[in-house]
Amino acid sequence: MDIPRISIVTPSYNNAIYLEATIRSILDQRYPNLDYSIVDGGSTDGSVDIIRRYADKLAWWVSEPDDGPYDALNKGFARATGDIMAWLNADDIYFPWTLVTVAQIFSQFPDVEWISGSVCFMNQNDQVIATELMGGGLSRDLVQRGCYRHGLAGYLPQEGMFWRRSLWERSGASLDLSLCLAADFELWTRFAQFTAPASIKCLLAAFRKHPHTQRSGVMRDSYRAEVEKICRDLGSPPFMWKYFGWFDAANLLYRLLFLYGSSETIEYDLGPRQWVYKRRKWGPLYRPFVVRRKV
Repeated sequence: MDIPRISIVTPSYNNAIYLEATIRSILDQRYPNLDYSIVDGGSTDGSVDIIRRYADKLAWWVSEPDDGPYDALNKGFARATGDIMAWLNADDIYFPWTLVTVAQIFSQFPDVEWISGSVCFMNQNDQVIATELMGGGLSRDLVQRGCYRHGLAGYLPQEGMFWRRSLWERSGASLDLSLCLAADFELWTRFAQFTAPASIKCLLAAFRKHPHTQRSGVMRDSYRAEVEKICRDLGSPPFMWKYFGWFDAANLLYRLLFLYGSSETIEYDLGPRQWVYKRRKWGPLYRPFVVRRKV
């Protein structure tokens, strides 16, 4: 099996307290065909000293003022050489098996262009405090309509996303710099114009919740405003959500019964000991129509 080249970019600014853990979670895997870049926004907290310690293992790094993390990511992806792409923020981590698992899946299923792995949450002491394991899969239609947001279908975890370079290029090969907080959300809606995300029932990443400044926490209202702005140009939510989708209990029932529609998952089968692709025509509680494909 050819070992696919994986490009990962870490945007960072004054994140020295967690940056080394992020870097080591990638480099310590010793993945043999890794293209890893760090784009620092001109940190003054010792981050640059940390980056220099690992410079010989990086494909590229820079520390200079930028226009925020999405600008940093565009810089990094412009230099990326991998067939598979992703980014990991400077306070999150991958697990020791993440890169080899991603490589196996993309190699085994050449028509899969975009995967969404399961994630967990950890605190400032590296303790796992909650998990978010994928259920029946993700609906391409709902991603394209922007329905994976607060009050509807929940969030899509950026730290668990990996995609092929070909999808990135067809989708414009750039994050939208007019957005300060929700450019990842907007990118997923563009990806969904071309393909469905395949949900991977494997823990691939951890999002760190910590008491230090996090844009996702202190700017939550601004993030939601950007999401709503993006969604005004997308299709409306499914019909029934207009009536009860905003209420938590009814929303959960609706999601379990009807939400996912046609979805794709990749799960590990203990029988043949290999990954198995499944495509469901209905929601996760209605399972007869499942196509299984083993390679």
